[in-house]
Amino acid sequence: MWFVLKMYKNTWLERSDVLILFVILIMSSVVTSATEAAKGDVSTDNKIFNLSFFDENIIYVDDDNTEGPWNGTMEYPYQFIQDGVDNAESDNTVFVFNGIYYEHVIINKKINLTGEQKEITIIDGSNDDEVLSVTENYVSINGFTIQNSGSSFQDAGIYIRSHFNTISNTILCSNTVGIYLRGSHSNVIKENTFTDCDYGIYLEASDSNSIKDNIFLNNTQGVTLEKSSSNDIHGNIISDNVDGITLTSFCDLNTIVGNHISDNMRYGIFMRRLFEKQNDVYHNNFINNFINAYIETSIWTNWEYNYWDNWFGLNDPQYDFLPKVIIGCLIPTILWVNFDFHPAKEPFEM
Repeated sequence: MWFVLKMYKNTWLERSDVLILFVILIMSSVVTSATEAAKGDVSTDNKIFNLSFFDENIIYVDDDNTEGPWNGTMEYPYQFIQDGVDNAESDNTVFVFNGIYYEHVIINKKINLTGEQKEITIIDGSNDDEVLSVTENYVSINGFTIQNSGSSFQDAGIYIRSHFNTISNTILCSNTVGIYLRGSHSNVIKENTFTDCDYGIYLEASDSNSIKDNIFLNNTQGVTLEKSSSNDIHGNIISDNVDGITLTSFCDLNTIVGNHISDNMRYGIFMRRLFEKQNDVYHNNFINNFINAYIETSIWTNWEYNYWDNWFGLNDPQYDFLPKVIIGCLIPTILWVNFDFHPAKEPFEM
């Protein structure tokens, strides 16, 4: 505007030209203001969302839409998650608004299933069967509370029978198994919370998965591996369970690193009947577990640089050159031990 006035003052332009420029500047200002307003959040029927979700590749679900019609748009979202999944195409996002969804959902296509807010976007299995079942590869699930599976052993909050999936930012509570992986590889399970489950995560014949930055609290078992190899268990908080981490039956080449394992009522970590090549356990905190670690027919585990609150060298510095002894048995009548030859003198920060 200042530039236009200066041009007018110095007669660089005719008066009609100045008027045209003035109108153009005013119109540009109005358009810019409207565009900036559109970038903000919009509220409709008490649902808060960002206009970035206005996308033809997004299917919407809202349990408040009980009367219909239902076509998966934001105006007429599906009432049930399974309808959203069934009507989605590969690579679509199914966006679920806050609410309680009493469903058993089968995900058999490559989609992103996203909840609006994990604490109050709830999928409830009504204490029957699996809550979510994932049978296709490259599925992403985030932003939910998933609860109340059935009571049979394989009834899980999320049952995965596929590969390259990502489960994140989700609460798994009151399930027989929070997440069950069977014959599944290369999945990422990160930044979730597992509470009040018989098993937080159970891996059966599942290799090369990443379990990182999760919280396991008040479960019977935190993380359990059976016949599963080359998995990475990294950066988790595993506290106040009966057992923290259990490896059993032919688990090889797993890495357990940087976890905080504390206040578990029986074992912080239990290595049982492995006959393994080698598993690596290092840079973990073992604090105030009834038994920090126990081995049973476990020969080749490599323990290094863990913090042990019951290491002899902590209380008597003149013996801090001694290793930490991990006690167990080779068979029930034969004592067996492993060693952490370089125990840490201070807990690691999480």
